[in-house]
Amino acid sequence: MTFYLAVTGGIASGKSTADSYFKEQGLQIIDSDEIAHNLLEKDTEVTKRIAQSFGKECLLSNGGVNRKRLGKIVFNDSEKLTLLNQITHPAILAEIEKKKAVIKSGVCIVDVPLLFESNQQKYYDASLLIYVPEKVQLERLMRRNKLSKEDAMARIKSQMSTSKKLKLATYSVANTGTIEVLQDKLSKILQEVKEKEDAMSKLS
Repeated sequence: MTFYLAVTGGIASGKSTADSYFKEQGLQIIDSDEIAHNLLEKDTEVTKRIAQSFGKECLLSNGGVNRKRLGKIVFNDSEKLTLLNQITHPAILAEIEKKKAVIKSGVCIVDVPLLFESNQQKYYDASLLIYVPEKVQLERLMRRNKLSKEDAMARIKSQMSTSKKLKLATYSVANTGTIEVLQDKLSKILQEVKEKEDAMSKLS
């Protein structure tokens, strides 16, 4: 029996740091962002549909997506962002399910940035929200992605608010301290998750 824990959080909140910790603990990780990158970096059915919806200028010469150009289009237009998600989410979900199918036991971490926005929490045994104050999120995103304040804020506002996510998440961690503090919080949650996974295994 496998216990699937979905890790989510706003952009630049520290999900990757959490994933690294869980990987160090020997857990299996399925990364939605990695799946999305693979779907968008080359000529696929998904990239063809994106070109049809947003124009061929959104594609690179190899048929992959120019993510920066596409981002400028969708993060300032909620309807276009919804359309993009309708194109990409089913394909990403299908790949996640393929990867989940080969994992037969233990705790598996699935990194799903838009977990609640896409209403995918029903596919997991529990969810963990990593979050930071919006000011910290904005600063990190501007620095990491080299974005203007306006572009960074548009990306933050395109996602569900932290207050709404907190009401939906099974577990939540404020990533406002050091890496060691974050790891300590994650360790406590992991212990509880392992106990639940053990109980599930005994019942199966």
